[in-house]
Amino acid sequence: VSAFLLNRSSDLLVDGAFAWEKKLRIEESSENENNNNTISDDNLLRVEHAVEKWMATGGHLRSGLKLPNAAEEMQIPRYLLSMWLKQMGTHYSEWLNDLRIDEAKRIIKEYPDWSNEAIAQHCGFSDRCYFQKKFKENTGMTPAQFLGD
Repeated sequence: VSAFLLNRSSDLLVDGAFAWEKKLRIEESSENENNNNTISDDNLLRVEHAVEKWMATGGHLRSGLKLPNAAEEMQIPRYLLSMWLKQMGTHYSEWLNDLRIDEAKRIIKEYPDWSNEAIAQHCGFSDRCYFQKKFKENTGMTPAQFLGD
């Protein structure tokens, strides 16, 4: 019995060492990605797939959405989303506003009778004034001018 327990203990130690080594490699890989400000091809695809899936469900249209919440909804680590955005040359709030403005442009063309208040609410903006400000910054025109264009 004690020989069995001794063999089993050494098996567990070996298994534990392999698990620890694997965990360490993953952490080192993550640290290297963080330090290099680059993202591996596998993680790039992982984030892109998660973003596409999240957007398809309208995740980007929820009001008050912060980066940690978005990453959690996408089921990816926050640092990966941050690195992906950095690699794309943007920041979270700019990227989110761009996505929301794209949706607003679609809504304005598809539903020209919607008020700016309704569009702002649908697209996840906190209020009409902020929506109009960001829309003009992004497009160079007001929503009304965009509609007439």
